[in-house]
Amino acid sequence: MICNGKKLGRKENCANFVSKAPILRFVFLLSALVLLSVLFFVPCVLAVGMAGTTMDFVFFEPGLTRVYQQTVVSNTDKPMDHLISVRGDLAQYFTLSTDKINLPPEGQGSFTATMKLPDYLEPGRHSASLCVLESQTRGAGTGGGANIGTRTEVCATIVVFSPIPGKHADFVLNTRDFAKNENATIVMSTTNYGTETVNVQGIIEVFPTEVQPGKERKLLRLTTNQEILEKGKTVDLVASFNTSEMDIGEHIAVATLHFEDNSTTKNATFKIGELEIEILGITKRLEKNKPNKINVKVKSLWNAPIKEVYASVDIIDPKRNAVTTSIATPPITLKAWETTDLVTYWDTTGVSAGDYIANITLHYSGKTSSKTETISITEAASASLSSNTILIIALIILIILVIILLLRTRNIAARGTRRNSNSKIKKHK
Repeated sequence: MICNGKKLGRKENCANFVSKAPILRFVFLLSALVLLSVLFFVPCVLAVGMAGTTMDFVFFEPGLTRVYQQTVVSNTDKPMDHLISVRGDLAQYFTLSTDKINLPPEGQGSFTATMKLPDYLEPGRHSASLCVLESQTRGAGTGGGANIGTRTEVCATIVVFSPIPGKHADFVLNTRDFAKNENATIVMSTTNYGTETVNVQGIIEVFPTEVQPGKERKLLRLTTNQEILEKGKTVDLVASFNTSEMDIGEHIAVATLHFEDNSTTKNATFKIGELEIEILGITKRLEKNKPNKINVKVKSLWNAPIKEVYASVDIIDPKRNAVTTSIATPPITLKAWETTDLVTYWDTTGVSAGDYIANITLHYSGKTSSKTETISITEAASASLSSNTILIIALIILIILVIILLLRTRNIAARGTRRNSNSKIKKHK
C-alpha cells in the first residue's frame, strides 16, 4: 500500500501511518532541541596540554638531526593514559622515546622526539605532527563500567622546507594602524626559498580604500632597501613614510617583491587615525511623561583606546529659548576605531510635547566635539504588549495547535480503524 508517497508493509494501514507521522515529527524535533541544548550549554574543557615546541620551521639539510623535548600536562582529576604518535609525510624520520605516558591527576610527564632527515627530500613543504591523545581512564569507572565521553588531542607541528631549484623568494607583509603625523614603516619579511642567492627589493603602493566625493585618490609609492639574500635566509625590507599628508581612515598597501627577473605581490590594509571622536547621532523620538533611554552614538577615529569618554546634552526649548534640562552619560573607555552608544536617561514627566534642540558635547582626553540635533517628544503611545507577553501568547497558540493536530490525527486513525473493521465484516459475510 502507498500512503502519502511512502510504501507501507502488509500489516500497516494508511490511518495508522498518518496518526503516527505528526507524533514522530514532534519526537524528532524535541530530540533535536535537546541535542542542540547539550552542544551549546555543556562547557568544553581542554583536558590535556603540551609544553615545549608547538611550531618549528626548518630548512632542509641532508642528515639534519634535531631533538624535541615535550612535556605533557594533564588537567583531569583522574589518572589517564596518553598515547603519543607522529603523523605527516615526515613521520618516518622521527623516533619517539615512548609511545605512551600515564599521568596522575593534574600531573605531567615528558617524552623526546628525535628527527633525523634523509640525504634528499623533494623540493617544497613537508611536515610532521607530534600528537598526544587521551586514552581510556584507569580505574575511574564504578563497578568496572566503562567511561563515556570525548578524548582530547593536542599536537605540535614541525615544518621542513626543501629548497626549490633556482631562484625563488617570498615574503610576509607586516603593517599596523598608525596615527596622523606619525613616522610609519611597512615591513616585507622576505625569505629565500630557492637554491641560489638572489637580489631582492620591494615596491609598496599605498592608497585609501575609499575616496570621498570631490577628492582625488592619493597614491603613495614607496621603495624598500635592496639586499643580497642567501639560500634559506630571511631579511626585512623596510619602507618608511610619514602619515601627515594622508587621509584619516582605511588604506591598502600593495607590496611587490622583485628578485632578479621574478616578482610576487601581496596586499594588506591598515588605518590612519586621529585623536578625535565623531558624534554620529542621538535618539530622536521620546515619549512624554516617562523615563526615556537616550543613546548618543559615537565613533572613534583613533588607533588606541580613549579613556573617560562621556557626553553632556543640553535640551533647549526653542519657544522659550531656554535650557529645559541638562543630562550626561557615565564615562566609558572607547576602544580603537570603536562605534558604540553612550547611554543616559531623561524623565519627561511634566514636559510639553513638541520639538526640542539637543546640544551634544563630547568630552575626551582634554578635547571636545560638538553637534546639534533636533529631538521630538510625543504623547505616550497606547500600551503595547511586552516581549514576554507575546512569547506566552505564542506558546499558548502553539499548544492549542498541537492539541488540535493530535485530535485530528486520532479521529483519522479512528475512522480508518472503523473502515477496516467494516471491510472485514463485509468480507466475512
